[in-house]
Amino acid sequence: MRKHAGIQVRHRKLWVRLKTPQKGWRWIRALSLDGTRGLEVGEEDEAAEFRRRAQAILDAGEELGLAGDFTIAGYSAKRFIPYQKKRIRSWEDDDDRLRLWVLPKIGAMQVAEVQPRHVNDVIQAARGAKKAPRTVRNVYSAIQGLFRLARLDGLRTDTPCILTKAELGKIGDKRKEWRAGALFSREELQNLISSPKVPWDRRVYYAACGLGMLRPGEVSGLRWRHLVKLEPLSRLVVATSYDTGTTKTGVERWMPVHPVLAAILAEWKLSGWPAEFGRAPGPNDLIVPTPKPTNRGPRVGVGEVRDEHFSWKRLQKDLNALGLRRRRVHDLRRAGITLAREDGAERDVLRLCTHQPPTDVMELYTSFGWAKLCAQISCIRIERVAQVVSQSAGKAE
Repeated sequence: MRKHAGIQVRHRKLWVRLKTPQKGWRWIRALSLDGTRGLEVGEEDEAAEFRRRAQAILDAGEELGLAGDFTIAGYSAKRFIPYQKKRIRSWEDDDDRLRLWVLPKIGAMQVAEVQPRHVNDVIQAARGAKKAPRTVRNVYSAIQGLFRLARLDGLRTDTPCILTKAELGKIGDKRKEWRAGALFSREELQNLISSPKVPWDRRVYYAACGLGMLRPGEVSGLRWRHLVKLEPLSRLVVATSYDTGTTKTGVERWMPVHPVLAAILAEWKLSGWPAEFGRAPGPNDLIVPTPKPTNRGPRVGVGEVRDEHFSWKRLQKDLNALGLRRRRVHDLRRAGITLAREDGAERDVLRLCTHQPPTDVMELYTSFGWAKLCAQISCIRIERVAQVVSQSAGKAE
């Protein structure tokens, strides 16, 4: 292998020596010519070409930003955000956190130059702005993700993300009293799944969140093939959150279908769904896809997976129409679990339907029959208003 001047190996990573106007001779991490990854042993020829180009830029009196590829801002835009976009549905949240909090502080810095004190400056700015503790943690999580990828790409051999709760603060709610009221009563849930003031597709959605005790993304990803006819209750196979192909916990769950939810789904499949979309649903069709638009502006396409923002805005509209105070879509799931517990469901058995199975060794050797699981759901005492049932069974809204 031909040797090159000005190149050295550190932990199998290649570094190059450059003469900079400000700091004189210094070693920097050698990157691929497209700026997306660090070079390693065996790629000395490319490192030499990188060194030649970088030195030419410096000799011309220009900044060694190489179009910003090595700065936090450039690396975020060209590598980290596209990487997140392929991995997680909520990649836009990380993009916003970096844009609002990280880039204004350290966006112009080189990836290899960021130190723990710089990360701490970002976090203290967020805390100083009185942001919720979870918002601060989410900002820090985005920074951690960026530097984790930088290490995988060979841009660093360490991470500046070494903050503890002393710097991050305790996890908690910004508004201390809201969580106690983040719940729907039995009567409120009945109104949401029954009232003609609520469009048909959303009554189905709320019933699946409440009586099905599913997370919003799990309801959005349900397809008709996930509804399986069984006795004593049918089964919902919870296999994906939105269209990611997996659930939040990565574990498939089986949820018994409460008799009221079963009736709602049957009526929706027979009348509501065909009226909304102009044909009978097939096994691979979403149970509650995005309906036809009723307003102008950018929106999710008809028949596609409804997103979190779409569902939240419609819930607030429906709560206003019913004269109810604002709450989150996730509070429907909490209401369903609470009602089941109040009506006699066994906590440990119900958990097998609603959450990831526990890792306790005894639980790994314990299994319950389907009838036992169904009993935890069928015990919920809830009904729909009779006149609404008769109206919705005959026509779609």
